Amino acid sequence: MAGDRKQIPFLRTEFDEGWGAFSPDAHWIAYVSGESGSFELYVRPFAAPESGSPGIAGKWQVSKGGATTATPFWRADGKELYYRSPTGALMAVDVNASTTFQSGAPHRLFDVLAAAPVDAAADGKRFLAAMPQQESGPQAITVVLNWQASLKR
Repeated sequence: MAGDRKQIPFLRTEFDEGWGAFSPDAHWIAYVSGESGSFELYVRPFAAPESGSPGIAGKWQVSKGGATTATPFWRADGKELYYRSPTGALMAVDVNASTTFQSGAPHRLFDVLAAAPVDAAADGKRFLAAMPQQESGPQAITVVLNWQASLKR
């Protein structure tokens, strides 16, 4: 954070855009835009303000079939990007964001509650999310005691 620390707009278009998330290396921004007529997930490179044109050089549509305005998020190693579909599913997309951006086909992971926050473990193999209740009636609660001891193994 050097320089005059002045706020500058990253992107100015006539479309409804927002819900941005930096990649772990801060070279890319994933965001949701309505420029296609429906909300979709896009990725752009992030250039430092000193380069003169932040957010201008290239844009890739990542979602197919829509995205919600919930903020997308990246796996800790930057190799996967997550977003919510309009049907309520958490979607994952494999990405390669080295010098250029490439993405695979989105695939459904699981359904999530509309406004519930979701987060992924660094390896992308576990998620923390509020889930819809599958059954009615009493639910079992599991209490794990002395769980810190299992971390030392």
